[in-house]
Amino acid sequence: MWIYEVNIELRPETFESYSAWLRHHMAQVLESEGFHSAEVFLVEAESSGPKCLCVQYRVRSRADLEQYLQTRAPQLRAEGERRFSGQFKAHRRILAPLSNATESL
Repeated sequence: MWIYEVNIELRPETFESYSAWLRHHMAQVLESEGFHSAEVFLVEAESSGPKCLCVQYRVRSRADLEQYLQTRAPQLRAEGERRFSGQFKAHRRILAPLSNATESL
């Protein structure tokens, strides 16, 4: 299982409306081939600066993820930019499976 992670830094005044929209956005992403589940986490911070969220999608294969990135991601990202332009920053990364707790490194 691959992890597609999106880290989002939000202005505090945008947090509530973005969080509400994010639930709908995640449901749209999960309609993509090979996407199994998603979780959203609040990143705990020591300062009173921007609020940060971390979304992790579990994807069956790298091929499914590439298909999403090429076909659906541009449109879904554009929707977020239209709604919240200048109110957030997103950083993405892909985590490849290496081992799990039942396997040895």
